[in-house]
Amino acid sequence: AFLASGHLPGRGPYSETLDRTIDYVLDRTGHSAYMTDSGSRMYSHSFAVLFLSQVHGMTRRRSSEVESKLREACRFVIEAQNEYGAWRYTPGMLQADLSVTVCQVQALRAARNVGIRVPKACIDRVIDYVKRSRISHGRSAGAFFYKIYGRSARTKTSFTVNAAAATCLHSAGVFDRGLNGPALSYLEDHYDEVSAYYPGHYFYWYGNYYAVQALQMEGGKRWDRYWAKLSRDLVRRQRL
Repeated sequence: AFLASGHLPGRGPYSETLDRTIDYVLDRTGHSAYMTDSGSRMYSHSFAVLFLSQVHGMTRRRSSEVESKLREACRFVIEAQNEYGAWRYTPGMLQADLSVTVCQVQALRAARNVGIRVPKACIDRVIDYVKRSRISHGRSAGAFFYKIYGRSARTKTSFTVNAAAATCLHSAGVFDRGLNGPALSYLEDHYDEVSAYYPGHYFYWYGNYYAVQALQMEGGKRWDRYWAKLSRDLVRRQRL
């Protein structure tokens, strides 16, 4: 949040806050390169990788350690990819879902953008997994299932799941409107419902974290309509 607001480590009124945050993240890396605290899971690891990718090259404090830990953390993500080409809550789980998977792909994309090598085979397997998650028929044909293996497989889709799927494909370098189109339409069609019924629930906040990225990448009138609603609701719901 501080970085998105334009604040940098080592400079400005919140420099100490960012420096302490960098220290905190680096110091939570265990022997296995798994960044975790108090039992946090792969979600947290991927957001830590995303953060280190964003501060990479911005700070002289522990700069070599930032790069070293970032490389190790990315290698951990790659090695934790399961046989389906995706991820679940903890490393090495045989199950997988799109919510955890999109976090890992965004982390790897951010690291790749700053020069960390990510094997093409890893991303190809993710793309294949997301494509296999598409709903083939019925009212939601073209949208995406939350899970396609294990308990409750191929039973659920949602605003959040489709936002995650579209963002995952974009992060993997896939901008096929034929593939993404139904998911983006799902987001536009269901925003009002999610906003009305889940205004204080993580369904709304986490879903729109990815929806805003997916629809901003799409651009055009669809983005304009969505952003008008989202920005209005975010400002209105701000707690003063």
